[in-house]
Amino acid sequence: MSKKSKARRDAKKKKLKNKNHKVDKNFSPTKVKSDGGPVLTSIENPLSSLTREQRESLIKKISSESKVKLKEGIDDLKEFLCEYCPLTTLSIVATYSLSQGVGDDGVVNKESPIGVEQFHVELLQALILTIPKDSLGTKMPTNMDIEVVFELIKEIQQNSTQSRYRTAKLNQSNEEKAISNIQELLRGHTQIVRNWGFNSQIKTIITELYTYFDFEVNNIFGFTVTDTIKVFSHLVSSGEQKLTERYEFLSSLYRTHDKKKLIDLYTDHIGLSVNDKEELFEDLAIDRTPFKQLFFLMLSHYDLFTPYMYHIDCEELSQELSIAQETIVKILNHFSLESGELATHNQGFIFLDNPIWTRPIVQKESEYFCPLPQVFFSFSLNSLDNLIEGYDKDKLHERRALYLEEKIEEIVKTRFPESHTISGIQWDFEGKTFETDLITFIDSHALIIEAKSHNITKPALRGAPDRIKKHFKEIYIDPSVQSFRFAEKIKELIENPDTNDPLIDKLPIDISKINKVIRVSVSLEDFATLQTNLKLFEDTGWLPDGYESCPSTNLADFETIFDLLEHPVQILHYLERRSIIQKPKPKTSKLFTEIFKQLEKRSTPRWTEIGCILNMYVPEDQIQLSNMIKSLSKRVHHTWQQVGHKNMIILCPHESSKYSLAVVLYKDANKQLRDKFINEASLQALEPDHVKQCLLIAKNIDDNEIAYHLIGLFESR
Repeated sequence: MSKKSKARRDAKKKKLKNKNHKVDKNFSPTKVKSDGGPVLTSIENPLSSLTREQRESLIKKISSESKVKLKEGIDDLKEFLCEYCPLTTLSIVATYSLSQGVGDDGVVNKESPIGVEQFHVELLQALILTIPKDSLGTKMPTNMDIEVVFELIKEIQQNSTQSRYRTAKLNQSNEEKAISNIQELLRGHTQIVRNWGFNSQIKTIITELYTYFDFEVNNIFGFTVTDTIKVFSHLVSSGEQKLTERYEFLSSLYRTHDKKKLIDLYTDHIGLSVNDKEELFEDLAIDRTPFKQLFFLMLSHYDLFTPYMYHIDCEELSQELSIAQETIVKILNHFSLESGELATHNQGFIFLDNPIWTRPIVQKESEYFCPLPQVFFSFSLNSLDNLIEGYDKDKLHERRALYLEEKIEEIVKTRFPESHTISGIQWDFEGKTFETDLITFIDSHALIIEAKSHNITKPALRGAPDRIKKHFKEIYIDPSVQSFRFAEKIKELIENPDTNDPLIDKLPIDISKINKVIRVSVSLEDFATLQTNLKLFEDTGWLPDGYESCPSTNLADFETIFDLLEHPVQILHYLERRSIIQKPKPKTSKLFTEIFKQLEKRSTPRWTEIGCILNMYVPEDQIQLSNMIKSLSKRVHHTWQQVGHKNMIILCPHESSKYSLAVVLYKDANKQLRDKFINEASLQALEPDHVKQCLLIAKNIDDNEIAYHLIGLFESR
């Protein structure tokens, strides 16, 4: 074992021990005294005072240090796994980081209480598989050892991200910056996000899409897609059941409040004999050990049994699912990896292309373990595509396209009249023949839907710009252009009712009754939700001239829209609002533009709320407010020395709004009074009963380098 690695791990243990157990006897909770006015918190941008050279130096330092720490972290974790049992470590980490309490109101807390998420556990599993079998550790980890593992995998993930920092980004053009931002968004999404639909939706979609190939898959691999889905569904549900039983048992232990009963219940549960029981507790002074401490000692011991929860019993699985054991084994072999199998895998790729995403089972000789069966469903499109592409890629692509179109039609017909919904309609435009995937009519509305079944390639998900651009064009640009062209065709026929066009006879309604056309694109796969923020692409140069965007969604989200919004009118309204939101941005005054840029750059707490409130002001109101500030600035320059001089603008809204706006102006010479001015302004702005929040902007009129010097939300009490 490396002495440096051990020293670093020992240092982490010491730090964690101090963090968890050190008590500051002088510490006591205190309340901030208040005179009844709003509480003001000011957070300065830590980089605002740095020059470009200093920022470049800082970025280089962070990137360089992160690369070193990343290598050290991976080395430390792998050395730990060469000393301690990897499967036990993985099982304990998975149990504590991926379990959530559920009450009457649903999930208690959706975030991991220890800051370790599924992608961290995936990373740990992959690193275990890089170690040769004969190098794996056998010692049982203590709870402090597991704490060290938690810290290591969090640091590895963080350093992996920070190691990608580049000073070149500071000198990039707007186009290069836009593309870089999209790359990082994709990488972050690939690393972290796992759900592309509700669990029930994912199962339904992959079952309907891929069981079509059961016969061919069975001939080649000896198992079917149907059986594969059954196996992983069972692993997920049985894993949840075992975790529930574990929690219920531990809860029953804790409720005993009796040390003898606690010991008896625990030892009976794990099947200890009398001799084993005495040996387990012989070094423990039970009489002097508090109940709570005794319970946690047993909890630590019980953690060592967690691998049994994730062990797959092939015979039992075969009986419960009525699938031949031979078939079960073939499925497990296909979707598993053994220790050492990733020894030559590029460790840098693990973060953005982890092999366990498509092979989530750990194989140890003839035994199988699966702490992360849900990973199969997160990456099921990729996994099942891999099964079929090898023998009939063309047939797979045809199936994906046909399935998507049929599924969209099925979803639409649940809310819209079946007789008014047409798929695969052909039409001519400017001498060319086109085909629209689906159009449906209700009253005076026409809803045009384009379907795109292209799969998202791994290079794109890793941030390859050429692939990102290619998929963006295929999935968002092309269908949007196609639907816009068809919308223009319909408008042309409405404006020229005497035109003799074959399309008129193909439509189930009188075309003159159509007053509004709504367009939407639906993709089979989710592309890092890029479709929800097309503003990201404004500076890339990828949007064609005159491009008219339309709402775009993946299939699972499209189905959710139709499930949640029960009436066609609600669906049309939602899609229409999405269309409006994605339209080119309205003119914004220079002042508001500068405020928005500064808000986003500083990421002031609640900056998105502040931005939304400012967006309520239409361009005319923005200009009026800008003029008011200019006028008041001139006045403050001359009157600031007068007691009670006017230096505030208070805009109280109509009674239908709960927001007010306050602007405070001051100078270098009286900036020591800034907080007093702010307090007075916020109190005035919050005075009306219907006002619940005040957005306050403070500006030093002697400094015109930035749009504001303080911005914040104040709430009434």
